[in-house]
Amino acid sequence: MTSVKYACQLCGRNFSWPSSLRLHQKMACGKPPNFYCTICDYKSNFKGNLKRHMCCKHNIDLY
Repeated sequence: MTSVKYACQLCGRNFSWPSSLRLHQKMACGKPPNFYCTICDYKSNFKGNLKRHMCCKHNIDLY
């Protein structure tokens, strides 16, 4: 298992890979969610997470 080596200086969240930290800082850290579920109150900064939510929670396949 990969150990935690990279921490976000803004929120303190830890990551095992520098690319994951960069993605977090670019897309999510301190930013409001860009993607919203039209059925419930779920919100996400990542389109793929919303697609997975719609499929798993509402049985709607968006792929």
